[in-house]
Amino acid sequence: MGNSMPACHDRHIEIEATPGRLTPCHRAIASSACTYQPHQQVKAMTQHTKKFFAASVALLSTVMPILGTATPAEALFRRSCKDVYLLVENETGEEILVIDVDYWDPSSELWRSEPVSNETIPDGQPWQEQRNLEKVDQMNTKIRVEYRTRSGNGEWSESVQEEESSSAVCVRNQAYTITLD
Repeated sequence: MGNSMPACHDRHIEIEATPGRLTPCHRAIASSACTYQPHQQVKAMTQHTKKFFAASVALLSTVMPILGTATPAEALFRRSCKDVYLLVENETGEEILVIDVDYWDPSSELWRSEPVSNETIPDGQPWQEQRNLEKVDQMNTKIRVEYRTRSGNGEWSESVQEEESSSAVCVRNQAYTITLD
C-alpha cells in the first residue's frame, strides 16, 4: 500500500468510521506526498446529500397528504364530486334545527364542512340540498349532520346531536340519506 492516490483515498474512507487513528495515508497527506484531499470531497458530498435529503423530505411532506390512499394520478387531479344529493329526514317526533353538514375526506382523514344556514325542519319533513363535495370524487365517503332539538323551555338545546349516513363511493349525482329517529 504505497502513497498512491487511490490507496490514500481508500485508507481515508476506512478511517472515517474510526476517527483518531493515524494511517500511512494520513501521514502521507501531512508530509504532502499525497496531494489528494478526500476530506473536501467527502464534506462536499455530505452537504449535497443533506440538501438532496431535505428537498426529498419537503417534496414528500407536500405530496403525501395529497396522495392519501389514491394513486398519484388520481390524487393530483382529484376533483369535486359533483351534484351530490343530501337528504336528512326528520323522524324525531319534534322539530329540529340543522346547524351543520359535514362529509368525510378519507385521504386527509378529516371532516370537511358544507356550511348551511341554520334551518328548522318540522317533524316528518325532509331537508335536502345538492352540493359539490371537494376532494372526494371516486372516494368512499359519508355525510354527517349536526342538529339541535328544543329543550323543555322551548329554546334550542345547548347540546348538539349528530348522525352519520352510511358510506358510499362518491360519484356524480350520488345520494346520501340520513334518517333522524
